[in-house]
Amino acid sequence: MKDIYIIMNRQNILNYYGSKLDLKLDSSELYDYQLTTNEVDYDTDVLDLTTPITYSALTIDSSCLTTPLNDQKPWVVPVDSRYTGDTCDFTVRRRTEKGWTLDFIFNRDEVNWSGGTVFYYIGVDGDNIYTNYLDNNLSFQFTNDGRVKWVAYHYSGYCALTGYTETHSLLYGQTPVLCVTGNTSDFNLTIVFNRYRELIGCDLDNVGGFNDLILGPHAVSYTDELWAPTTGDTGSFFSGSFIGHSTQIATGYTITNTLEDWVTGGTITTEYVEELNKKWAEQRDMRLGDLKFYLNGNLIYTETNWEEIIPSYRDEQTLIQSWGGGYNYTYFGNTSKTCGFNIKSALYYEEPLDFVHVRHNFITRLGDYDFEICGDDCQDDVFSVNDGHITDEDGGILLGDNDTHLIYNG
Repeated sequence: MKDIYIIMNRQNILNYYGSKLDLKLDSSELYDYQLTTNEVDYDTDVLDLTTPITYSALTIDSSCLTTPLNDQKPWVVPVDSRYTGDTCDFTVRRRTEKGWTLDFIFNRDEVNWSGGTVFYYIGVDGDNIYTNYLDNNLSFQFTNDGRVKWVAYHYSGYCALTGYTETHSLLYGQTPVLCVTGNTSDFNLTIVFNRYRELIGCDLDNVGGFNDLILGPHAVSYTDELWAPTTGDTGSFFSGSFIGHSTQIATGYTITNTLEDWVTGGTITTEYVEELNKKWAEQRDMRLGDLKFYLNGNLIYTETNWEEIIPSYRDEQTLIQSWGGGYNYTYFGNTSKTCGFNIKSALYYEEPLDFVHVRHNFITRLGDYDFEICGDDCQDDVFSVNDGHITDEDGGILLGDNDTHLIYNG
């Protein structure tokens, strides 16, 4: 089938059906020089429909938790720092080379869609200061009518006569109504973000990444006020004299010495803080890609030109992923602690899986879950080979004599 697809990739029929299957065209056989051969330039593991593929990019697998995800508390893990608990040991990176994949297996358990509660969130933890919240939040939730909705507050700006003006907006979208009918059945929901531009090395941080947020020198606040006590007093806010703070906020700040300090050997440091700015807004195109939704291994919706969320430190904050509950996100006004469905499995890959691998993931787990797949059955078209032509059931010619490299498989 791959040989057929390679040789015929410019045929209208395969361009049409290939796009429906979310496949990529391969024109390598039209070139004079080919780096790889047909025998090894595809993943042969997808041919085994009984064995799950082991992905090096699989970062989180909920099976490592001893506490099931379907209790009434969301599972919260840190971003950009190591997580160890139960049998889990991983670090969720702030940004990956190409994108990411979320894979859930939900069970309705006789629960309806009402409530529209969040089942996944990434960003700042419980911060309602909008300058910290912008471009620092993303949630996926179910709607009352059975769709998947995404919500994010984004930062932007433009140059006006008075100078650079900052703005922000609430961006959201939703899938069609999910075809899930069984009140106690399982269903597999996979969400994939695939950035248009793959980045490696230092480009990952600098090309539309969080290094665009670093400004300085910038005032850095302190915690734990210190007061010098008066006679007979131990020192407090109401008496004595203020003498400063005890600790400097270091989390999220890049602290370096000035050039003069390096030359003179001084110890004074300059603080640089991550802050939304004009450069960040201008490099939005470097963060765009496709957001794809799959239900039971089938692509159901694609959002193009979707902007990825890259968690960043703006203050003394914690960056988190939250699975299976609304958590208390002030901007959404959502204090729910459950998404309304049991989560039997949750997987997080630090790479975007394509259609073939999403489908393979689903097929290899058919025997482990009670999937109910609704919708109309696929209607197979009938084709035949007549005098070197491929014709449909009405005799119309689909492929002609000039397709000499076509390989027929019966």
